[in-house]
Amino acid sequence: ISHPIGGLDHLLAMVAVGLWAAQQKGAARWALPCTFVGTMLIGGLLGFEGLNLPALESGIAASVLALGLAVALAVRPPLSLAVAATALFALFHGVAHGLELPNMSS
Repeated sequence: ISHPIGGLDHLLAMVAVGLWAAQQKGAARWALPCTFVGTMLIGGLLGFEGLNLPALESGIAASVLALGLAVALAVRPPLSLAVAATALFALFHGVAHGLELPNMSS
């Protein structure tokens, strides 16, 4: 349960989503964090069921880099693009958690 907080990659992604959302205007301020959490939950369920995304660890690393750059450059894309990118990043993080969960529970 503590992995999202103790795992540096997941912590950086969550902080970056929050910071990026704070830089946005309007609905994006709530839509991005909610999208991240909701999609991560769905990804976790998919991972628990055995879905394994190709280049999973690379996708997680790329998400941390992309979110960090989005914050550093104060990127303000259209809401639909920001939500889609956030959902894609969260899917990688969620699937990783879902795949780890059965091993951690034994």
